[in-house]
Amino acid sequence: VVGCQVLFGHAGELSADEKAPAQKRELVATVLGKPIYQFTPADAAIKRKELSGLDYERWLREYRAQHFLSHITGRVLNEYSIREKLSPSDDEIEALIAAAVRKYPGNFGTDEKSLKDLGWRIFCLRASSSEWRTAKALHEKYGGRVGVSFFGGHMSFEGRNAVLKDYSAAGDIKFHNEELERAVRDASRINNDSAGLKPYPGQYAYVPTYVSAGGK
Repeated sequence: VVGCQVLFGHAGELSADEKAPAQKRELVATVLGKPIYQFTPADAAIKRKELSGLDYERWLREYRAQHFLSHITGRVLNEYSIREKLSPSDDEIEALIAAAVRKYPGNFGTDEKSLKDLGWRIFCLRASSSEWRTAKALHEKYGGRVGVSFFGGHMSFEGRNAVLKDYSAAGDIKFHNEELERAVRDASRINNDSAGLKPYPGQYAYVPTYVSAGGK
């Protein structure tokens, strides 16, 4: 499932905010014309008992900031990869699948479950390939560091911030909550000094050398 979560945003258990009808949720941002509503982590009640008042508020602010940064980044970079034609072609995807079938024939069956699994693999392969190419293109354009998750997903930090800034200036990212806007901007700000670099949880940062055949 390499790259699916990073490219397409947050994945996981829905909070009470997300389960509620849209008219009862707080609209906090609009990205590419689509709404983003307030989010409260599923374990917020537990954290409220574990942390003091100020510590809980700080934890909730930072958690929400990372959550929304992931959502916004996923939507914007997905649109950016399509606009810049960074997504792999159908022929390229078919070639990669064919190579995988030849190498691991036992992993590909013709029953209904296997065909569903194949569809999911193709979806994730397309997503992860687009993500890899987008990170590569942004790094080549803006330089800086690239974060790599334990699952292999790539993110160009300086490139991401530049693209988010451009989309915001064009009116494609609109915040309706000033406090959240400040928190998200703080979460996206990267110190150029490697000692101050704070990649996402579960990621490490490095200056990449692209030697893989995973993209062009």
